[in-house]
Amino acid sequence: IERGGADAVVVSGEATGSAIDPAELIAAKAAAGDTPVFAGSGTSAATIREILTHADGAIVGTSLKQGGIATNPVDPARVKKLVAVAGV
Repeated sequence: IERGGADAVVVSGEATGSAIDPAELIAAKAAAGDTPVFAGSGTSAATIREILTHADGAIVGTSLKQGGIATNPVDPARVKKLVAVAGV
């Protein structure tokens, strides 16, 4: 963070849409101090609440697409569900 001048840290799983190990997210948040930490993969309506207990935010893509496929268009119903569950 200090050497690279990072404004935030992004923690991702092994691939696009892959879940994040909660222990890694917790460790990153502890190490980051006041620097925001974001989940970079694996965020969905099923995981958003847990993720937001450990992270400052999330980058969400695949889970919001039709059929959960990254190359498909965004599914408005999936977006509404995620926002409702997240409480934002």
